[in-house]
Amino acid sequence: MKKISLLIFSICLITLLGANFLFSQGVAANLNNVIVYPNPCILSKGHNQVIFSHLTEEVTIKIYNLKGKLITDESITDNTSGMVAWDVTNNSEEKVGSGIYLYLITNLKGEKATGKIVIIR
Repeated sequence: MKKISLLIFSICLITLLGANFLFSQGVAANLNNVIVYPNPCILSKGHNQVIFSHLTEEVTIKIYNLKGKLITDESITDNTSGMVAWDVTNNSEEKVGSGIYLYLITNLKGEKATGKIVIIR
């Protein structure tokens, strides 16, 4: 029984340390380690935003659908937390539909980070 308790404690500690890594890094020096979560973002499970973390102080985030249409974009200057939340809406503040979306993050240094976000209603 002690082995199981120790294993559960270890898993919980690792999970907490991992969450601490995701949430408390502050402003990053570059865009090499951007994390986007939750991904997939499942709206029916209560996910109401997508978090971009490990960002530099000044970034522009653009989100496109698979046809290449710009869904939303935001420029952030003075990002002291290194994190930005997307409320899963388009530029008209309407919730986006289920699908795969592409993100492009750029900063003033000319660095880029790209990836996919899955939204499930």
